[in-house]
Amino acid sequence: VAVTTVELARMLWRSRPNVQVIGIESDRVRADIAARSWREQAPADLKVLGPTLSRRGKWTCKLQGTMDFRHGGFLMPLAPEERPKVVAVRAMNVLRQYESLAECRKAHRTVVGQLAEGGVLLEGSSDPIGDVVAVHLLRRPPVGGAEPFVHEAMFFALNLRRLAREGGLSLDLVAENLPQLLYGRTDGPFEEFLRIWRAAVEHSAAAHQQLMLRQSGYGRGCGHRPGDGVRLHFVLAGRRLAEMLPGSLGEVVVRKRWLRRGWLLWRRPPYPGGDARAAARARAAVDGTSSVQADSSGPSRGAAAELGIDASCG
Repeated sequence: VAVTTVELARMLWRSRPNVQVIGIESDRVRADIAARSWREQAPADLKVLGPTLSRRGKWTCKLQGTMDFRHGGFLMPLAPEERPKVVAVRAMNVLRQYESLAECRKAHRTVVGQLAEGGVLLEGSSDPIGDVVAVHLLRRPPVGGAEPFVHEAMFFALNLRRLAREGGLSLDLVAENLPQLLYGRTDGPFEEFLRIWRAAVEHSAAAHQQLMLRQSGYGRGCGHRPGDGVRLHFVLAGRRLAEMLPGSLGEVVVRKRWLRRGWLLWRRPPYPGGDARAAARARAAVDGTSSVQADSSGPSRGAAAELGIDASCG
């Protein structure tokens, strides 16, 4: 079973049970195996996909949506009637073979150009077991916009328990697992963002230690979960980063619930190597007019035919 695609479908179907999910694989044999495995699920498959996915061999969420797997690439194999419904594409670890910036940007333009107006592309990288994720969020602007897409945000996720086991909060995992558009390249705005984030981690270390000592003094006997110390440090560093980041580099969303999970959302980042003024114009065109909102609410729940694509099934 293509675990990552099924996990994506599971998360979507919990709140949008009518969403159709399509997994696209460039290897025809792998695509055929994934399709067959999904059609012919066994009890062992359900166990692999996690205890919250099924109960006694039955799905625990409504399955009004559908899912299938197809062979294809960035020019997605979709029927004409499906194309207007594509609201989101996830493409993880699929640009690693691209050496040049031009190739990466062309891939972004190609995929975003196939989205419905206001649709979003999530393209990025992760380590093999998903302990770190770094993703570009690219949104298609209204028809007739001057730019092909808006670089709306970058999203980072870290496994804080792993960092706790390895000795504390560090951003080395982020630097080692950047999307291909940034990995191993010199990009001034992003390097400055990462430098400020590292400084925020360092500056918040003292406050983190004081809070941990205070909690250990007042909370004896209540017990702390593994990773609580790193979790608190990540929250403090995220707040400090939001204070330190200049407006020209965008803004960091300070939402404690997200930070406690090891998630950080950087809104309005400069597109790597792009024209900052052009990006600002495109953002202005999208703001307040998109059919898919920029927050976590997503498309209207009343939409009867939404389509999500996973170009990184595996």
